[in-house]
Amino acid sequence: MIIMPLGSFLMEQWELDADRFGYLISGFAISGGVFALAVSFFMHRFEVNKILCYAFLLFVAGIWATALAPSYWILLLARIFTGAFGGILGALILTGISQRYAYSGRSRAISFTTVGLALASVIGVPSGLFISSHLGWRAPFFLLAGIGVIISLLLYRALWTPKSQIPKSAKKPAGPSFLFFFKKRNPLLGLLFSVAVVFSQYTIFIYLAPYLIFNAEIPESELGMIYLVGGIATIISAPVVGYISDKWGKKKLFYLLSLLLIAPISIITLLAPPTLSIVLILAVFYFSLDAGRMIPLNTVLTDLVSDEMRASYLTLRSAVKKVATGLVGIIGGLIIYTQPDGKLEHFDLIGLIAIFSIFISLVLVFLTHQEKEVM
Repeated sequence: MIIMPLGSFLMEQWELDADRFGYLISGFAISGGVFALAVSFFMHRFEVNKILCYAFLLFVAGIWATALAPSYWILLLARIFTGAFGGILGALILTGISQRYAYSGRSRAISFTTVGLALASVIGVPSGLFISSHLGWRAPFFLLAGIGVIISLLLYRALWTPKSQIPKSAKKPAGPSFLFFFKKRNPLLGLLFSVAVVFSQYTIFIYLAPYLIFNAEIPESELGMIYLVGGIATIISAPVVGYISDKWGKKKLFYLLSLLLIAPISIITLLAPPTLSIVLILAVFYFSLDAGRMIPLNTVLTDLVSDEMRASYLTLRSAVKKVATGLVGIIGGLIIYTQPDGKLEHFDLIGLIAIFSIFISLVLVFLTHQEKEVM
């Protein structure tokens, strides 16, 4: 949420082209995917809260390394380290929610994690851009790392359970084999539509900030307003989406929001570069629809396997998602050409990829069973 909007700052300071900037995104993502894959098949043997505390602490250490990086290559290594532990945080959060809330009311609980992400847009992105414009791109990472230390202490206080208090019955059996989730219909479909959704999101989002600045000629000082408007729209809409998802049906709402999302994607990528006023209007729909469809989608994912296998499956899904995000960064860097004046060519092609990916995700979600598959 910070490194992507700061793309123009990094590209200017170190004279990066789209390829090398894309490596900062793909390195973070692929690292998270590889690490999540490595731990996914024994994740469920350990207590979720403890793993969350450890992973977040090391994640914060990676943010410190990012802030202190003296060169592009050290920065890339720092992002790879950070991504390794960030790759499992989302899965751990979803697992924790699933342990506490029944499927019928789970979307509303998940919607509050979406609100948290939107707050990162509303508060983190605009303030990060403002701080970077005055103090340099490192400043927001120093601030984020400092906040992360405080949150690490709070996590330990709230979630850490002494070993003596963990009942023996809480110990888990050996993990599934490597191909276990790939042999089951529902888990396999869940992994596939997760990939499709990533392609529909990050093909655009990775290069959105540079495109708006260099192609649409929107001043960097106004870029924060776009994320602010989109974030506020998501904060307002996410709890409503969560409520409707539980009442109306997870899949049906995912279909509707995905189809509606095609409109702002088409306008942003396939038409002439929009003006600031049009971008602000599109941001309301683009951010709220894209974040909103993830609420019913993530709820469906939590119900594709048994309770005992959920932590391992969601971690594997995180691995697949991170690797897919990394591939998107590489593919985007190959498709997009950066002109000498900074403008991006072929942005319309990645728009078509995003739209096609939306239709693929609709088909794959439709093919999953309504009921939970017994593992």
